[in-house]
Amino acid sequence: MESKESTKTSIFRLRLGVVFIFMWWLPFWIVTPAISDMLGLTPDSKHSLLIKVVIVQTVLGITGATIAGREVFGIIKHTSFKKVPKTVYIALRYGELKIG
Repeated sequence: MESKESTKTSIFRLRLGVVFIFMWWLPFWIVTPAISDMLGLTPDSKHSLLIKVVIVQTVLGITGATIAGREVFGIIKHTSFKKVPKTVYIALRYGELKIG
């Protein structure tokens, strides 16, 4: 059984990964033209801002998938495959990691 400190860390990482994945799915690129207009950017700057937003979102998504994936993989190693969704849900919702 893992120590209490490492359990807290893995739950934090799991939640952080899910938040990053959620930020990846949000369509921030839709509001980028409005932000560009408010800032008074030129058309070339608008396109570069849009590209930067898409790149940052992609990096966040890949990072989130990596972080959350490692934690879920650790749960899979110690839990039967049928119980993994329930275990992950309980870890995300209540902050308790019941492996076994």
